[in-house]
Amino acid sequence: MDIDQTSVDLPLLAVAASEFASYPGVTSDAAAHKFLSEFPLPVLLGALETGSDVPGLETSVVASLERIFQTGYGKALLPESVQYANVGLNAASARVRRLTCFAIAALLQDSDKDDGGGAAAAVRVVAQAHVAAPLLVAVADADASVAKLAVEALVNLAKSPAGLELLFTDKGVGSGRFKEMAMDAPATVRIRALAMAATIFGLSDAAAAAIQGSGVLKVLELELDNSDDMLAQLNAMELLCDLATTPQGARFLLSGNLIGRLISTFGNERIDSLTRSRALTVAARLVALFEQSSSFPLSASDASAIVSAIDQHFVYLKQTEETAARVVDKSEHESALDALALIGSTVRGAELLLLLRASTPPVARHLTEAAFYHRGDGVQLAGIHALASLAGSERSRDSLLLSLDGEAALKDLVYAAAAGQSSMRTPSGLFLNLLQQSPEVRLAMYRLIQPLLARPWCLRELSSNRDLIDILVDTRLESNKEAMEWRHACCMAMASALSSAVQRSALPYTESLSKLEEAVRKGPYASKQEQMESRPIVATQERM
Repeated sequence: MDIDQTSVDLPLLAVAASEFASYPGVTSDAAAHKFLSEFPLPVLLGALETGSDVPGLETSVVASLERIFQTGYGKALLPESVQYANVGLNAASARVRRLTCFAIAALLQDSDKDDGGGAAAAVRVVAQAHVAAPLLVAVADADASVAKLAVEALVNLAKSPAGLELLFTDKGVGSGRFKEMAMDAPATVRIRALAMAATIFGLSDAAAAAIQGSGVLKVLELELDNSDDMLAQLNAMELLCDLATTPQGARFLLSGNLIGRLISTFGNERIDSLTRSRALTVAARLVALFEQSSSFPLSASDASAIVSAIDQHFVYLKQTEETAARVVDKSEHESALDALALIGSTVRGAELLLLLRASTPPVARHLTEAAFYHRGDGVQLAGIHALASLAGSERSRDSLLLSLDGEAALKDLVYAAAAGQSSMRTPSGLFLNLLQQSPEVRLAMYRLIQPLLARPWCLRELSSNRDLIDILVDTRLESNKEAMEWRHACCMAMASALSSAVQRSALPYTESLSKLEEAVRKGPYASKQEQMESRPIVATQERM
């Protein structure tokens, strides 16, 4: 369709497009047809190239086309729009580049759902327009929204065999482009490229084979093995951390010999503590994802090997805690506790920490040692929060409790920690002492107490301690909103569990239940009158 672009009234087009784009509600096929009958698609696309000096034209035309391409009538025009894609992908305006990527992604997505050969036809249109290579370049776009849509378009392209051929063979872009981007681009672009590779990897067996053949994973392996370049190793670990957050990314990583590399990295004392900590985080995320699917490629033996290696890492940290590198060790100690928290947040991970070694102290002992034997530092806070994750603070009610053996091991762990404290001897005394410490420690303790109250032994212990109950029901104690809500959650959990136990005659009725029910009715926040009332202050030396 030949259009004389000089004859188009661009200011009039800007006004008409603005009115169309701002019309309320969903755009209908009839409305899109009417607008395009007045301003055909070539006119709109050409105006984006020639009308950059007309105020408001670009914004309104892009908004109009986005609405049109979401209608059934507009989607039928997507193949026609792709012939302008090379110009659009190289445009100076991020809006135009974003629109182009959006159109290609929409074309390939809808064609993929078509069972009548539409997928091959859409890929053929993209191949004839020679836009696969510019799309890969757009992954490195400075505008994150452009890059995101470019990745979406490429992933949609990889859903069909013809698209994989276009991306990963010499007939099209060639697999070398992926490898170059993963190896030589800036860190942000490399993360995008590797995340895209992980997504494509999970599409099909053919896609997984194409990604493995591209050599992208080899790039990561080389950097992990580069002990002479600490920054390169740390960069690789950061990329692994991002990829290990999703099952697709984890499967991609586990297609290589990653487990052995991770264990050797955080077990190597000559590597800097930051790189070791990131390796711990990656390994923990893989174990945490292990529970989500029986088909997850991490084997039970690999998960056990990771947990055993982390156990040995804690032994190393304990040995070096009093050295000159004490500050670094504490930071690394906190990172290691965070890794155990990730693992313990799942039922399978918690059982690994509690039951991995029946004949020796469980790996979870490191959590109670940090939570109850460190005083007033970040290690103690990390330990309490990690122990709360192990107890189920982040799990649903249905998956809160562990197996009988797991629950017995958790109970023994808490009682052993309390017995090791000469002044407190019982869990209720230990918890009371911690609730009398700083607001940060109290918040962590609320997170720990709330899931533990689902266990009868903990309910019996804590409900019998009047001083502990008085702290929980004190609405004046906390000034932080999150702490107020967690304190109230503890009151609700204990009131509900205690009421149920009393009804079953498992526990006798006490005044504590009335206090808890009253605290639940009051809600998490103190009234203005309560806020104005004075409250006792316990000095540190008196408390200790």
